Amino acid sequence: MKRGGLTAPPAWRLLLIGGLLLGLVVALQPYHPEPGELLHFDKVKHIAAFLLFGLMAQRAWPDRLLAPLLGLLAYGGLVEIGQGLLTTTRSASWADLLADAFGLLLAWGWAAWRLRQAPRPAAG
Repeated sequence: MKRGGLTAPPAWRLLLIGGLLLGLVVALQPYHPEPGELLHFDKVKHIAAFLLFGLMAQRAWPDRLLAPLLGLLAYGGLVEIGQGLLTTTRSASWADLLADAFGLLLAWGWAAWRLRQAPRPAAG
């Protein structure tokens, strides 16, 4: 594996940490849906964010899969608790946490597909 640029796990770890901090700041900001905003569009944003977080975690820890994804799910749960306790315009939501889990499931599926596509050493 190349160690330069964004192929090195430490760079991906820093990028993921930055993304998680940005996600936390955004999640705790006051939220007022725009008129005409699609119903449940918030869930699409949760799925997309956690898919991205999951993909970054796979690059950050290429030799591990489950532990980083479970850590990200715990992060999602803590964000929901924070929204319920620390904000007045947001609330904790099981549906949001389920959307987070779905995004992580998509990332896990992508990793599984990539592993199946990788060339296998010849038997013999």
